[in-house]
Amino acid sequence: MNKLQRQFWFYGAIPLTVLYLILGISMVLGEVLFLAVDQCQFLMDRTNERCGYGDCPVVGNLGCPKFVEAKYNTFIFLTLSLPVILLIGTVWNIIRVFKLSESEKSYRIRLATRISVLVVPSIFILLFVPYLLFLGRLSGVS
Repeated sequence: MNKLQRQFWFYGAIPLTVLYLILGISMVLGEVLFLAVDQCQFLMDRTNERCGYGDCPVVGNLGCPKFVEAKYNTFIFLTLSLPVILLIGTVWNIIRVFKLSESEKSYRIRLATRISVLVVPSIFILLFVPYLLFLGRLSGVS
């Protein structure tokens, strides 16, 4: 296996595919576990004697408990960091494959690897939303 094939498969296609799958699963799990249930608490002002049933004003948000904030922060970190890692990995793989394919003697192999390294991430990007919808249906999120 030459450097071009190793770069394309072992450092490009396989890790990026696994990261796309992990990103989708983490987004759906975050929706199911953390965002589907509102666990923040609100304080109602019931000291007013004229406050009837359901007419009590909301004084303010007490905020979320610390363990809920930790879950939200972890989910937000995963949601924001994995796409950045995917983008950096994809761009790095494209640059490396283009550089390594310059020394390839066969024009067909050079053209095929260059086109595939551009087309495959584009297909992943286009299919990511249907993939999330599919995972959401499997997990019960409507």
